[in-house]
Amino acid sequence: MSKTNNITFGDSKIFAIEIAPSTNSKKYYLRLWFQDNAFGDFKRSGVLLSIIKGYFKFLNHIDSLYEKKFDVMTDREIFDDIVNVVQRNLPQEQEDVLIQRMMSYEFPTGDYQLTDFGIVLINVKQEGIVKLLIYEMSDKNKSPQFYSYAIPTKYFFEVYESFVQYAHDNNLFKSK
Repeated sequence: MSKTNNITFGDSKIFAIEIAPSTNSKKYYLRLWFQDNAFGDFKRSGVLLSIIKGYFKFLNHIDSLYEKKFDVMTDREIFDDIVNVVQRNLPQEQEDVLIQRMMSYEFPTGDYQLTDFGIVLINVKQEGIVKLLIYEMSDKNKSPQFYSYAIPTKYFFEVYESFVQYAHDNNLFKSK
């Protein structure tokens, strides 16, 4: 993959979205950057519609992406509290509510580009940051890893908005 075709929105030292076209004109490679750490290897391409829709999802309910109980929890405990729904042996109705809750925190990771990661976003409004809590699935060469990145909320949305505007201006909303 030639880096000359890559387009990066934001500063990789803080938060950035990097895309590059694949040989299929409707698909793109996707890489997310958090404090100079890259997530995504540009090996699988997919449509960008999922991550674009995620922007509008977050705009609509960013204020609800934090719960008071998170104040006394570590970032890993917060991630587990949000994601480990099916391991709780609850009645189906309660499990369905928790699955909906989990989906509201879920950060979209493209179509097929970042399937090795589970990412949730929380809004720590009093600190003016969003936190992305990332669980990197294990592969045969390494153990699962957990990461937490705090990004100024305003900056996060500025980067995301510039990406979405570019996608709109270049008709990248198409899924097929």
